[in-house]
Formats: sequence, C-alpha cells, structure tokens
Amino acid sequence: SIQPTPSSSDETSIQPTPSSSDETIKEEVTIEEPTNKKYVALTYDDGPTPGVTTKILEILRLNDSNATFFVLGQRAERFPDIVLEAYLDGNEIGNHGYDHTSFRNLSHNQIMQQIHDTDKIIFDIIGVQPTFIRPPYGATSSQMATKIDRPIAMWNIDSRDWQIIPDSVIIDNIMSNLSDGSIILLHDLHSRSARISKYVIPIIIEEDYTIVSLEQLFEIQKAKVEPGKLYYKVNK
Repeated sequence: SIQPTPSSSDETSIQPTPSSSDETIKEEVTIEEPTNKKYVALTYDDGPTPGVTTKILEILRLNDSNATFFVLGQRAERFPDIVLEAYLDGNEIGNHGYDHTSFRNLSHNQIMQQIHDTDKIIFDIIGVQPTFIRPPYGATSSQMATKIDRPIAMWNIDSRDWQIIPDSVIIDNIMSNLSDGSIILLHDLHSRSARISKYVIPIIIEEDYTIVSLEQLFEIQKAKVEPGKLYYKVNK
C-alpha cells in the first residue's frame, strides 16, 4: 500500500524533548519472529468468470490473502478487466491453455500454440508473461513437461469442487490433506467455488496457515523454479 508522503509541516515540526525520567525507563524490545510458519498456495482454474472470480477476489482481500489464477486464453480475452483486477490485487496469473483442450489430444506444435496465444493475451492485459503453465485437466507427463520447457504447476490437494458432491466433502478434501507447501486446486468457473472459498479460507487461516500465490510460495520456501519440471507441492 502507498503510504502518505509527509507534508513539509510534518518534516519541520519540533518533537518534544524527552525528560530524563523518560530516558531512564526506555528499553529496546526485540520481537522474535516465529520460525514455524506454514504456507499454502491457493490456485483457481478455468476463469475468469464474472460474478465468481470477482467474488473470490473480494474474499481474498477480506482475508489478506493471495492466490494464483490459471486463466484460459479465450476467457481472458472476453474478460480482461477481471484478469487485471486480480493482478493488481497482488494475485498471480498463470497459463491454463487457450480453450481447455487436453494437451494429450494435441501435437507438440498445437500445445505450444495454445501456450503462446495465452501468454500473449495475458501479457497484453497485465504486461507480464506468466511463469507457470497448468495443462487443462492436469493432463501431462514428465516427457511432455520437458518438451514444453516451462514450469508445470500441478497440485497435491484436489478439492473436487467440480464434482456433484456436498460442500462438506470438498472442505474436508482440503483440510484433511493440508500441510506446509501444499498446492490446492479449486476453480473459478462455478458459483459454488466462491461459496466454498468464503467458508474454507478463514478455516485455513485459523489453522495457522498463510495463503499465498505460487510464486510467493516458491520465494518463501526458497525453492527453485525450473523449466520442464512438474510441481505438486513446494517444500523448503
């Protein structure tokens, strides 16, 4: 956040001189930072979606958290303002291909075209090329990742928010598998995912986790991001 610049009157104001009694009772207090902090990356696929992504952004703001949004190129083209809003809020924008075609059904050249087209759309909106690729459906392999030659973001927690199952099961899928460095998969395509997010994000925080984007998680964990590698979790 931008801090207000002090006015000239602030800069030249005379501060009261402490009395001798003030000086004798002053002590320097050192606050030690806890060393057992835990972090998880929250990721959303298939958006942006008006009324869903925007609601999730509001929830993230209220909980002082960030996420990574793996956008589809064709949807980012339709809703660039939402992509920009997410980015300006401090969230990360990732590449989820152009039209959600499984990379397993495409030639290498077609895969690279999907990635290139989406990269360009994202760059035109936010001025930054995405670091991470997430193939639609998570359909990939180590061999495919090597050929793509970009970091491939997978997940170790599938919320299964896309299935017709009770909300309580989705929440349990997340909470029962949570650990430091986890990558959580959700979607910002359907309204129930916003409802789940509103409930589960505060619960994750209550369990002493800080919710961050993927790039933030790698930085915090001091983990190296390498092209051609698959990442399911980020550990120190």
